[in-house]
Amino acid sequence: MRLDKRKATQRATALVQEGQLQQAIVEYEAILRADPSDPSLYNTLGDLHARIGSISEAIACYLRLIDALRADGLRFRAIALYKKIVKLEPNNLEALLACADLYAEEGLQAEAKHQYLSAAERALKLGFDKMALELYERLSRVEPGDASIAARLAALLARDGRRSEAADLLGRLAVEARTNGRDDHAGLLYQQMVETCPEMFAGWYCLGRLEFETGRLREAEEHLRRASEIDTASPLPHLLLGHLYRRQQRSDSAKAAWQALLQRDPEHTEARHLLGQLCLSEGETEAAVREYDAVAGSLADSGDLDRAIALLAELGPAADHPLIQERLGELLARSERPAEAKAAYVRAAELHLLAGHDDEQRRVLRHMLALDPDDSHAAAALAQGPTDEDVSVVVLDEPVPFVGPSIIATRPSESEATWSHEGAPKADEEARWILEVEGQGDLRLNEATDEGPAPAPTAAAGDGGAGEIEPTELQGVERPDSVEAFSALLAEIEGDEAADQTRGDPGPSAPIGRSIETGDAHYNLGMAYREMGLLDDAIAEFRRSTADERFGVVARHMVGRCFLAKGKPEAAIHELTEGLSRASRPSEEYLAIKYDLAIAYQSVGDLSSAKTILGELVAESPSFRDVRPRLMKLRAQLEGDAVGHRTRRRKTDGARGKGSS
Repeated sequence: MRLDKRKATQRATALVQEGQLQQAIVEYEAILRADPSDPSLYNTLGDLHARIGSISEAIACYLRLIDALRADGLRFRAIALYKKIVKLEPNNLEALLACADLYAEEGLQAEAKHQYLSAAERALKLGFDKMALELYERLSRVEPGDASIAARLAALLARDGRRSEAADLLGRLAVEARTNGRDDHAGLLYQQMVETCPEMFAGWYCLGRLEFETGRLREAEEHLRRASEIDTASPLPHLLLGHLYRRQQRSDSAKAAWQALLQRDPEHTEARHLLGQLCLSEGETEAAVREYDAVAGSLADSGDLDRAIALLAELGPAADHPLIQERLGELLARSERPAEAKAAYVRAAELHLLAGHDDEQRRVLRHMLALDPDDSHAAAALAQGPTDEDVSVVVLDEPVPFVGPSIIATRPSESEATWSHEGAPKADEEARWILEVEGQGDLRLNEATDEGPAPAPTAAAGDGGAGEIEPTELQGVERPDSVEAFSALLAEIEGDEAADQTRGDPGPSAPIGRSIETGDAHYNLGMAYREMGLLDDAIAEFRRSTADERFGVVARHMVGRCFLAKGKPEAAIHELTEGLSRASRPSEEYLAIKYDLAIAYQSVGDLSSAKTILGELVAESPSFRDVRPRLMKLRAQLEGDAVGHRTRRRKTDGARGKGSS
């Protein structure tokens, strides 16, 4: 016997209304067996199983419908069903991940991230550490700048034995914290970094650098020394230790640090420049001249003539030295500034002669002739030979003033005044970001300016140092003893985005915290939630879609209808009134909102307002839905109520009259 689907559906609906859910399930199953072409009935069947507590059967029904929906490309409805599954079984990781994937496919990145986080946290609670680690690695690629995700991933990596990767992540978080001016948080991160991976150079160096910049010099020295022991080839700790010792007025230690670096790498221009500055500030002119000359030669060899010339200007009066004047003449000649070059060579020859450096003087004279073969004075001086007693200083027809710092037309920029050794080895292949930090040029020093070397520090040696840096101790902040404890600390610092977000009934103006990616996606998702009976989720999505002005009216209309379905007509009136104020007249949406507003007023017992609205609708569009018969029925109800009220009043008055007689 063929099943009459319409009658069977009516019977099933009646059974549900009577509360006979088990019998209704049997009826719906019979309908599906007879006509499997309507998979939407699996949603109804799943809801019924859920109501009687048959969770596994309910989930099976929802999954059957999900397969059909995904095959038809109806992803939003599939998302709604996955949400139902998760509500029934919060630890269903497959449903969480599938839902997250669908969110991502639809461009809803914030929702996808939330679902992935929920899945990862639940995986941790269930003891599936490997799965949680994979999820956090995936999230870190999607949201590389999210500190809370990176912190959790670092904790999981450490727990999985991948401590080097964990430390590298912590280091990147610390760099981000420093960029945002949060040195106290960066200090905690670096401390956790060295505790996680004690053999990593980058952690000790960056911790020492931060402590140096914040005036904690004793700790900085200890940690920079530790870094230098881990990577003996890196110049970075030695450079910074030299600055630290100079700040403490320990000049000999500063020189030793920089000289130790130069012994390993004689071509390290920055160390040589720093050493030259220190010697100059202490009046060791000859030593300073040697270092400055070597640095200028290195810069010239690399083709950076202007910076080489500017460097020599730092020497001030000490530039009146035969070695410097000769180097200056060479640089100016290569810069095609012959007149200035000649003046520098003349001064160099004179100074060599006064010092009795005959060979050096003749070398300079040859440079002069190479610059100007017609220079008769240089030729004559060179022809006289070193043994003649009446050798005279070369004199120009038009003498040029002493060539010193005044010849420099432009000064180097602050960033150009610092040189880094391009050949320096990478400190740690797993922490390349340390080289990026060094390249930022943000080391807060007060050692040298464009006006020449700064005066020696005046503060006493020891902690606190001198200069513009004030100590900023991490007062009141406990350092965690484990990676897991640190993960919790950082989550508190950054904000725990992975916490379960429980939602009750959203009120008429409940704010939505997540960002929107597209109004279309949120609106369509809201429609899918509404269709599947997830009214609270639908309201939330409709509200998100209102950020897109295209959905400002229709989304508020849908929120109002959801509140009506939830039995909250007062909230519905609020939303529908707001939507009506924004709707264009006399659009279809305007008429529909007005119609639902009349129903909402009826639901709260305000029949007069409902009658007024329906009357306006009849006047504006008499054929709209069932507005005319609904108005007639409402009028009859009001008239009946009025007649009943008059009858009751007469009876009451009559009873009072009899009582008085």
